[in-house]
Amino acid sequence: MHRLATNVAAASKLTTAVHLWTPCVRATDTAAIFRNGSAFILHESHDPALEAALTAMCRAARAGGGHPSWCSDWCNTLLKWSVFDLEATMVVFVDLDMEVLPRGLPHTAAAYSPDESVTNEWVALLHCARRSTWAMLSLPDHSSPVNTAFLVVKPSRALYVEGVELLERAASGHYNQTHGWDLIGPPARAVPPTDDSLRQPYVSLPAAHSIPKSG
Repeated sequence: MHRLATNVAAASKLTTAVHLWTPCVRATDTAAIFRNGSAFILHESHDPALEAALTAMCRAARAGGGHPSWCSDWCNTLLKWSVFDLEATMVVFVDLDMEVLPRGLPHTAAAYSPDESVTNEWVALLHCARRSTWAMLSLPDHSSPVNTAFLVVKPSRALYVEGVELLERAASGHYNQTHGWDLIGPPARAVPPTDDSLRQPYVSLPAAHSIPKSG
């Protein structure tokens, strides 16, 4: 990702940086490895407010409220909400097991190198996303409308705070499995009828192609 970000910056004249969330890497090591190219920022923890909200949700689940999965590893997916709090015009989020090749490029050993063709595909994607009015873009699959392994988002501090507050309200009882978050109604009705995820069912591609796993 760091090499790709560096190439994208050179090709697009955009300023890029790579952020990594993990407690398992030392900042001194990353400084030595990524001393050239795009900036590399290491996050050893998440926003305390977000972590506190998830802890409160787990307590609520153990007390018989909320959803049982709130005390499982699944709930850690909500930590990805952190990307909305980054100071950036746009963020591409990928899980560590993601392939960053664009859709449709040959899935060969040579294609794994972020060469000019791969860089150009990503530059085109980013420019397209910047023109969009959506705050979050992804690819639909079996867990649509959002599969969080691959996301393109436009960070917003206001939206980030709103999301954390929603989790806090869920922990205090404003959630159930019938009417969903903030008790606004069945979750299936929360997705706008214009959302592409409702019209593009997940399709497995042949092994000869690579597609960013959507998130």
